[in-house]
Amino acid sequence: MFTFEVPRLFHPPLNLDDIDELASDGVRLRLENQWPAESNREAAEVWLGHTGEQLHVLARIPDAHVVCRADGPNQRMWELGDTFEIFLHAGGMDHYFEFHVTPPNHRMQLRLPAGASLDDASFERNLLPDPAFRSEARIEPSGWTVLATINAATVEVESASLVRREWAFSFCRYDYDSMPGEPVLSSTTPHAELNFHHRHEWGRLRFAD
Repeated sequence: MFTFEVPRLFHPPLNLDDIDELASDGVRLRLENQWPAESNREAAEVWLGHTGEQLHVLARIPDAHVVCRADGPNQRMWELGDTFEIFLHAGGMDHYFEFHVTPPNHRMQLRLPAGASLDDASFERNLLPDPAFRSEARIEPSGWTVLATINAATVEVESASLVRREWAFSFCRYDYDSMPGEPVLSSTTPHAELNFHHRHEWGRLRFAD
């Protein structure tokens, strides 16, 4: 199990034009575990920082073929094209969260009980109203970029502060070259068996003072 300390930011990023501190001082992670492995496919990178009550996530996602058929919030984004996924679980909680952002900035938000399976009924039942978190996405010549801001109180029911708290996490990606087609999946988590919901394999985030 791998643990990272998330630094406290003095200046919260307001938008994608205001990310200098997060990009320079945030803890940096790579989605280096890939299925199927393709050595010529560049890994996405993530930077994390917090401002006491909010977690800030910056993702830079190299992508030669940006593909997205989603046209609104809370759709099954991973079946509709390129998707950046955020998994979070606060210690002691009997549920965890799955958040998605697409290149056009459509969001999907799930609050899942431990052991849930995503059949159609449970997907609809566990959706959170949009927006459960704030995001901005930008398509660029070399790929796309995401800035997500998640309130501590959304994930950490018992506390509105992140300071000295610990969360389990995983950042994942669905990368399509075309639709229809089969995506290449990647993650910060080195899953022994490909299942992004295997929480016992996720890493840990510790939030600095």
